[in-house]
Amino acid sequence: MLIRLSVQAVVFAIWAYLMFRTLFLLARRARQESGALFPGVGAALTQWRVWFTSDEDKSRRRRLSIMTLLVLLTKALSLL
Repeated sequence: MLIRLSVQAVVFAIWAYLMFRTLFLLARRARQESGALFPGVGAALTQWRVWFTSDEDKSRRRRLSIMTLLVLLTKALSLL
């Protein structure tokens, strides 16, 4: 049980790091595009669309998707 919990904690920590890195990247892009210190919801949604569709972010999307699936998998295994 302790090993399972440790693995789950490490997977979650990696996922959280990748997610926060993605959020800060999108916020920086939105600020650069809008020129405002606190861009609105429209700028944020635009950056999410760009992030989901651009080839430049493909490897980031893949890493975050894999880690999200691992978080869900470790959670499902912990329920068994």
